[in-house]
Amino acid sequence: MKNLSSINMKKWIGILGLLIMSIAFGAATNGKGTEFSSAGWGPTTKMAKQNNKPIFVFCRTYTCMVSKRMDDVFKDPAVAQFMNENFVCIEQNVDNTMENLRANNWGIQGVPTFVFLDSHKDKVFMSHGYHDPAAFLRDAEKALKAAGITNYKKPTIKAQQDNGQEIIVDDADDTDDGE
Repeated sequence: MKNLSSINMKKWIGILGLLIMSIAFGAATNGKGTEFSSAGWGPTTKMAKQNNKPIFVFCRTYTCMVSKRMDDVFKDPAVAQFMNENFVCIEQNVDNTMENLRANNWGIQGVPTFVFLDSHKDKVFMSHGYHDPAAFLRDAEKALKAAGITNYKKPTIKAQQDNGQEIIVDDADDTDDGE
Protein backbone atom coordinates (compact mmCIF):
# COMPACT_ATOMS: atom_id res chain seq x y z
CA MET A 1 0.00 0.00 0.00
CA LYS A 2 2.88 2.33 0.76
CA ASN A 3 4.31 1.88 -2.76
CA LEU A 4 0.95 2.66 -4.32
CA SER A 5 0.61 5.96 -2.42
CA SER A 6 4.15 7.02 -3.33
CA ILE A 7 3.36 6.31 -7.00
CA ASN A 8 0.18 8.36 -6.72
CA MET A 9 2.12 11.18 -5.04
CA LYS A 10 4.70 11.17 -7.86
CA LYS A 11 1.86 11.19 -10.39
CA TRP A 12 0.23 14.19 -8.68
CA ILE A 13 3.53 16.07 -8.51
CA GLY A 14 4.05 15.40 -12.22
CA ILE A 15 0.52 16.57 -13.05
CA LEU A 16 0.97 19.66 -10.89
CA GLY A 17 4.26 20.45 -12.68
CA LEU A 18 2.60 20.12 -16.08
CA LEU A 19 -0.29 22.30 -14.94
CA ILE A 20 2.08 25.03 -13.75
CA MET A 21 4.05 24.91 -17.01
CA SER A 22 0.88 25.07 -19.11
CA ILE A 23 -0.40 28.04 -17.11
CA ALA A 24 2.93 29.83 -17.54
CA PHE A 25 2.96 29.09 -21.28
CA GLY A 26 -0.67 30.15 -21.63
CA ALA A 27 -0.01 33.46 -19.86
CA ALA A 28 2.72 34.21 -22.37
CA THR A 29 0.53 33.48 -25.38
CA ASN A 30 -3.04 34.40 -24.47
CA GLY A 31 -3.06 37.98 -25.70
CA LYS A 32 -1.29 39.54 -22.74
CA GLY A 33 1.38 41.62 -24.32
CA THR A 34 2.50 41.71 -27.90
CA GLU A 35 0.83 38.93 -29.88
CA PHE A 36 3.37 36.89 -31.83
CA SER A 37 1.89 34.67 -34.52
CA SER A 38 2.42 30.97 -33.97
CA ALA A 39 0.88 30.09 -37.35
CA GLY A 40 4.20 29.92 -39.15
CA TRP A 41 5.86 32.15 -41.70
CA GLY A 42 3.47 31.52 -44.63
CA PRO A 43 0.17 32.29 -42.85
CA THR A 44 1.76 35.23 -41.02
CA THR A 45 2.92 36.90 -44.22
CA LYS A 46 -0.45 36.19 -45.86
CA MET A 47 -2.20 37.88 -42.92
CA ALA A 48 0.10 40.91 -43.25
CA LYS A 49 -0.68 41.24 -46.93
CA GLN A 50 -4.44 40.85 -46.41
CA ASN A 51 -4.46 43.49 -43.65
CA ASN A 52 -1.90 45.75 -45.37
CA LYS A 53 0.23 45.70 -42.23
CA PRO A 54 3.99 45.60 -41.97
CA ILE A 55 5.62 42.55 -40.40
CA PHE A 56 7.68 42.75 -37.23
CA VAL A 57 10.17 39.92 -36.75
CA PHE A 58 11.77 39.44 -33.34
CA CYS A 59 14.97 37.47 -34.02
CA ARG A 60 16.14 35.87 -30.82
CA THR A 61 17.46 32.82 -29.09
CA TYR A 62 15.88 31.44 -25.97
CA THR A 63 19.25 31.31 -24.20
CA CYS A 64 20.11 34.99 -24.77
CA MET A 65 19.58 37.05 -21.61
CA VAL A 66 19.05 40.28 -23.56
CA SER A 67 16.38 38.57 -25.68
CA LYS A 68 14.71 37.45 -22.46
CA ARG A 69 14.77 41.04 -21.16
CA MET A 70 12.98 42.10 -24.34
CA ASP A 71 10.14 39.73 -23.43
CA ASP A 72 9.29 42.18 -20.63
CA VAL A 73 9.32 45.09 -23.09
CA PHE A 74 6.83 43.24 -25.31
CA LYS A 75 4.53 42.82 -22.28
CA ASP A 76 4.47 46.59 -21.69
CA PRO A 77 0.86 47.70 -22.33
CA ALA A 78 1.81 50.62 -24.60
CA VAL A 79 4.21 48.48 -26.64
CA ALA A 80 1.70 45.63 -26.89
CA GLN A 81 -1.14 47.89 -27.98
CA PHE A 82 0.96 49.69 -30.60
CA MET A 83 2.49 46.53 -32.02
CA ASN A 84 -0.78 44.57 -32.07
CA GLU A 85 -2.63 47.43 -33.82
CA ASN A 86 0.03 48.22 -36.43
CA PHE A 87 2.05 45.08 -37.17
CA VAL A 88 1.76 41.37 -37.71
CA CYS A 89 4.39 40.04 -35.30
CA ILE A 90 6.37 36.83 -35.42
CA GLU A 91 9.36 35.46 -33.51
CA GLN A 92 12.29 33.74 -35.19
CA ASN A 93 14.49 31.51 -33.03
CA VAL A 94 17.79 31.77 -34.87
CA ASP A 95 19.01 28.61 -33.14
CA ASN A 96 16.65 26.85 -35.58
CA THR A 97 18.50 26.17 -38.84
CA MET A 98 15.71 27.31 -41.20
CA GLU A 99 14.98 30.45 -39.20
CA ASN A 100 18.71 31.18 -39.03
CA LEU A 101 18.97 30.99 -42.83
CA ARG A 102 16.14 33.50 -43.18
CA ALA A 103 17.74 35.78 -40.58
CA ASN A 104 21.08 35.61 -42.40
CA ASN A 105 19.35 36.83 -45.57
CA TRP A 106 18.33 39.95 -43.63
CA GLY A 107 21.94 40.57 -42.54
CA ILE A 108 21.46 39.70 -38.88
CA GLN A 109 24.71 39.30 -36.99
CA GLY A 110 23.48 38.95 -33.41
CA VAL A 111 20.45 38.79 -31.16
CA PRO A 112 18.16 40.26 -30.27
CA THR A 113 17.50 41.89 -33.63
CA PHE A 114 14.28 43.56 -34.72
CA VAL A 115 13.47 43.31 -38.41
CA PHE A 116 10.62 45.30 -39.86
CA LEU A 117 9.29 44.25 -43.27
CA ASP A 118 6.61 45.79 -45.41
CA SER A 119 3.59 43.66 -46.32
CA HIS A 120 5.50 42.38 -49.38
CA LYS A 121 8.29 41.02 -47.12
CA ASP A 122 10.87 43.65 -48.11
CA LYS A 123 13.09 44.80 -45.22
CA VAL A 124 12.39 48.47 -44.41
CA PHE A 125 14.07 48.90 -41.01
CA MET A 126 16.24 46.95 -38.59
CA SER A 127 17.73 47.54 -35.16
CA HIS A 128 19.25 45.37 -32.47
CA GLY A 129 20.11 45.18 -28.78
CA TYR A 130 18.06 45.92 -25.71
CA HIS A 131 15.54 48.75 -26.08
CA ASP A 132 13.41 50.08 -23.26
CA PRO A 133 9.73 50.51 -24.21
CA ALA A 134 10.11 54.16 -25.31
CA ALA A 135 13.15 53.43 -27.49
CA PHE A 136 11.49 50.38 -29.00
CA LEU A 137 8.37 52.39 -29.87
CA ARG A 138 10.53 55.04 -31.56
CA ASP A 139 12.01 52.33 -33.77
CA ALA A 140 8.57 50.88 -34.50
CA GLU A 141 7.37 54.32 -35.61
CA LYS A 142 10.43 54.72 -37.86
CA ALA A 143 9.61 51.34 -39.37
CA LEU A 144 6.00 52.35 -40.07
CA LYS A 145 7.20 55.48 -41.83
CA ALA A 146 9.77 53.50 -43.82
CA ALA A 147 7.00 51.09 -44.87
CA GLY A 148 4.91 54.03 -46.09
CA ILE A 149 2.33 53.79 -43.31
CA THR A 150 1.31 57.26 -42.15
CA ASN A 151 -2.18 56.72 -40.76
CA TYR A 152 -1.54 55.32 -37.29
CA LYS A 153 -2.21 56.41 -33.73
CA LYS A 154 0.98 57.60 -32.04
CA PRO A 155 1.97 55.48 -29.06
CA THR A 156 1.76 56.88 -25.57
CA ILE A 157 4.07 55.61 -22.90
CA LYS A 158 4.71 56.71 -19.36
CA ALA A 159 8.28 57.62 -18.50
CA GLN A 160 9.99 54.77 -16.72
CA GLN A 161 12.68 55.00 -14.09
CA ASP A 162 15.91 53.08 -14.53
CA ASN A 163 15.97 50.62 -11.63
CA GLY A 164 19.75 50.59 -11.45
CA GLN A 165 20.21 47.83 -14.03
CA GLU A 166 22.54 48.30 -16.94
CA ILE A 167 20.52 49.17 -20.03
CA ILE A 168 22.02 48.37 -23.41
CA VAL A 169 20.56 50.48 -26.19
CA ASP A 170 21.61 50.45 -29.81
CA ASP A 171 21.73 54.06 -30.95
CA ALA A 172 23.19 53.30 -34.37
CA ASP A 173 19.85 53.86 -36.11
CA ASP A 174 18.84 56.91 -34.07
CA THR A 175 19.28 59.69 -36.57
CA ASP A 176 17.70 63.08 -36.40
CA ASP A 177 15.18 63.08 -39.21
CA GLY A 178 14.17 66.69 -38.61
CA GLU A 179 11.02 66.02 -36.63
